[in-house]
Amino acid sequence: MIGIVITMYDESDVVAQSIMNCSTHNTTIVVVHSDNLVKDGNLEYIKENSIYVSVSNLGKELNVHEIASAAICRNYNIGFNKLYDECDNCDIIIGINGDTLIKDLDKVINIVSSGYLGYVLQAKGQPFYDKNDRPGIDAPSRIQTDDIADIMPQFFMFNGKFAYENKLFTKIVNGNKYTSEENLGNEILRVLGSQFKEKIKRIHENPNVYNYHEGIDMQVKGLGHTRNK
Repeated sequence: MIGIVITMYDESDVVAQSIMNCSTHNTTIVVVHSDNLVKDGNLEYIKENSIYVSVSNLGKELNVHEIASAAICRNYNIGFNKLYDECDNCDIIIGINGDTLIKDLDKVINIVSSGYLGYVLQAKGQPFYDKNDRPGIDAPSRIQTDDIADIMPQFFMFNGKFAYENKLFTKIVNGNKYTSEENLGNEILRVLGSQFKEKIKRIHENPNVYNYHEGIDMQVKGLGHTRNK
C-alpha cells in the first residue's frame, strides 16, 4: 500500500490526473483542498476517488509572503493525520503539492533503497527567507546547503513504518512564516535529530530542483507570474 497526501488550491486538473495515473496501484490518497470556491468535473473526480478534506483559503487572513508556508504546514498536518487514521499501514508515504503531477508511480517509488528512511529534494544554493528576514525589505538570507535539513514541499517520500510509528508530518510547526522548507525539515529533525544526514537521501543534486523528473513533473502550471491558471 502506498499512501499519498496532496495539498492543493486551484490545481484540480493536475490533481485529478495524478489520481488517474495512480489508479492501477494499491493506494490511499488524501487530498486537502484550500478551497478556491471553484466546482468542476475535476474536483468531483477527486472527491470520488480520494479521501477529500476541504479547508479554508488563508488568502484573506495572511499576506502574500505568509500564505504558502501556513497552508502547506496546516494541510500536510491534516492530510497525514487523516492518512494514518484511515489507513492502518502503508509501505511508503508520499507528500506532493497540487501542481506536482505524478506521471509514473512505479518510477517514483523505484528510487527506494535500503538504508534510507526518506527521500527528499532541496534547492541547493538558492536563498530562501529566514524567519527573521523581512520580505520586501531584506533579501532572502537562508541559503540551501547540505548543512541544513530544509526540504522542498513539492515532493517527498518516506518509509511507511517509520512514518506511522512517529506520526511524521502531523506536528509541523510553522516557525518560519515564509519558508515551509525549514518547517518540514524541522519536523523530520523532531524524529531523527542528528541522524538526518545518515537516514535521509537527497535525490537530486542539480540546483534547478524543478527539473527532477523521476515519475513526476513539478510546478506544471508554472511559477509565479508565468503560472497558467
